[in-house]
Amino acid sequence: MKFSTLRTCALIIFLYLASLPQVLSQPATRDKNKNHDPMVMVPGYVAPQGDQTMSTIVTIGDYDNFKLGIDFAETSITNNPRNPLQYYAVWNTTGAAGGNGYWTNNGYDWTAGNPTWTGMAGDVVVTYDSSGKLAYQNMYGGISGVKVAISSNNGLTWGSPVIAITGADKNWMASDQTAGPYSNYIYGTMTANSGGNFARSTDQ
Repeated sequence: MKFSTLRTCALIIFLYLASLPQVLSQPATRDKNKNHDPMVMVPGYVAPQGDQTMSTIVTIGDYDNFKLGIDFAETSITNNPRNPLQYYAVWNTTGAAGGNGYWTNNGYDWTAGNPTWTGMAGDVVVTYDSSGKLAYQNMYGGISGVKVAISSNNGLTWGSPVIAITGADKNWMASDQTAGPYSNYIYGTMTANSGGNFARSTDQ
């Protein structure tokens, strides 16, 4: 009797384990309202024609790709830790502005919103601090440093840019999103003619 019960249990466990690949496998057509690992590009993919502010959803192999525009390259994108639906993305461009930025409050509809820059050189970087303030960094002049502008409403409006650091060509920026003693500090670094430079802002 005990042996028979053990065999029955073993058979049930075996059948359960044998069915796991089918239970855990994903269907060929997945729910497009759920997140999946992003597929950035596949061979033969041709981007939609035209440019528009509102994003276009292009589905490739069950992955949703959102076309935001054709604003050159070197994108920096950041997400508000206070609101997971708010993003700001900026593209490196030529000209006085040195960058084209767009904000969204829902992940689908994107609106252009940039600081008032003059004499900028690009290599744009964006970050949010833990309070939800958005910082936008951009090189200026003949690449002699970077300026930073702050937005408290996700890129809709911007404060006046300030000089943040000096250097030569490559810059980066990050913010402390913790609740620790350095919360909301913004850090900047930039290569220099010899070594590099580092700066931080303690007052947003």
